[in-house]
Amino acid sequence: NPSSPEAALALLDFYNQYGALLDASNFDFSIQMMKKGLLGDVLLMQPLFAGGRIVNGNKLAKLGVTSANYQYQMAEKEVMLTIETYYWNIISLQEKLKMLQQSENLLDTIYYQVEGAIQNDLALQNDKMKVKLKRDELRLNRKKLENGMNISKQLLCQFIGIDNHEDIILLDTLNTNEITLQNMSIAPDVTSLPEYKLLDLNVQAKKYQQKMTLGESMPQIAVGAAYLYYNLNESHNNNMALVASLSIPISDWWKTSHNYKKQKIDLEVAEKTRQDVAQKLDLQTQQFINEITEAYEEMHYWEKAIVESTENYRIVNNYYLCSMNTISDLLEAQTTLQSTKNQYIESCINYKIKSLKYLQLFSN
Repeated sequence: NPSSPEAALALLDFYNQYGALLDASNFDFSIQMMKKGLLGDVLLMQPLFAGGRIVNGNKLAKLGVTSANYQYQMAEKEVMLTIETYYWNIISLQEKLKMLQQSENLLDTIYYQVEGAIQNDLALQNDKMKVKLKRDELRLNRKKLENGMNISKQLLCQFIGIDNHEDIILLDTLNTNEITLQNMSIAPDVTSLPEYKLLDLNVQAKKYQQKMTLGESMPQIAVGAAYLYYNLNESHNNNMALVASLSIPISDWWKTSHNYKKQKIDLEVAEKTRQDVAQKLDLQTQQFINEITEAYEEMHYWEKAIVESTENYRIVNNYYLCSMNTISDLLEAQTTLQSTKNQYIESCINYKIKSLKYLQLFSN
């Protein structure tokens, strides 16, 4: 059975037989003899106590895994928000194209009205030219919208990994009746956000690091096993022994004391940062709520503005047919109606994206 006394006797026997070979006067000979022999040893040690550094190190490792999961959640939310933003920007362009088609149809009607008025000597050729210029402007705007939609589809497909963007068809439309104000009656808990949880993990990590620094000044206990094998002059010997060690790092107490003070300051900074970010997240939440409410009210403002602009265009058109308004007045009314519809579409998309940001932020 291997025991420590046997190992000691084996080492003593090794020295008695071959120790003389290490004498300086026989140095060359010893080298030759060592070339003909084999000596090896293995020492395995298992720490039993290291000032709590093993336990706290394992806890730090677990925090690292949890931190990686939270970072993954944040990255996933960011990706989803980017995709949603691209998507609704394309919907916005689609709606603007529909609106532009309505404006073109309206201008076609005006164009025929002007032609009829010219034939009855109630309008000048110059009026017809103004309408034609306005129609050309709308065609140019259509081309810009189509190009913008093509680029937006390419961006969306590139982001989600689809090669052919030409086959992409988006089915959503902007319908005010289906858009309701986001329910924000209950204030979300910012401590549930991954951003806050990461800072909380940072505070915990600083505490563990502080404990590990303190553990550097504490005694360290370890046990293990040693194995010795040597083969010299065809003599094979091997021995095993159980060993234990105790070390007290007295010389490192001064260094550890200063490191501990530094870790204490780092912990205080981490706690202050967590508190500061929690307050900023509360403010950000309130800002989101305000922006969503404002965007919702703005959307309905432009919806009402469309009704008023449509009525204004109807009145101006009737006056023009009665020769009580000029073609410039009629085109101005048409431009106002078109601009109002554009503003309405943009306000709908703005509300949609802000609502998505809010939902993405506080979704699990």
